[in-house]
Amino acid sequence: MSENQKTGLATSLMVSAGNGSDNKFSRALLEKDLIQGLGVTVVTGDKAYDDTELYTYCHQKEIFPAVRVKKNRLEQKSGRLRRFWEDHVKQPFYRAGLKIRYKIEQKFGEAKTRHGLGRCRYMGLAKFEFQSFLTFMAMNLKRIVKLLVQEALEPPKPRQVCLVGPG
Repeated sequence: MSENQKTGLATSLMVSAGNGSDNKFSRALLEKDLIQGLGVTVVTGDKAYDDTELYTYCHQKEIFPAVRVKKNRLEQKSGRLRRFWEDHVKQPFYRAGLKIRYKIEQKFGEAKTRHGLGRCRYMGLAKFEFQSFLTFMAMNLKRIVKLLVQEALEPPKPRQVCLVGPG
């Protein structure tokens, strides 16, 4: 699942059987978001998404990958590669991306504890995919209502007034 950081809405979702690697889905999720016209500037994820193909794709699309770097990348014998990864993890986008990564984990926690996604209701991947889409759709609808209510409760912004005096 991918999420818009500003709104907290799920933007793309892909379901797997759970026996595959997560990094195989990262590029497809990113492509879905780009096709939707979302202004993706930073991609974040845990070590499972640390994949050279994702880094290459992100650099081609001018997106900064803030995916947690595996320890073996920082311990490479090649000085040039090791310096590249050391410089990468010092970037402000990297640290900022990792600081907001917990939000997507919270979405999965909410889906499992409050919306029944912790248990597959029906047998088969297609049926679980349907359950997942409905779950995240319901969560998005709840979030949209919350965003609209917050906007409605905000005090109106002052308008600029032009005062013209005599003369």
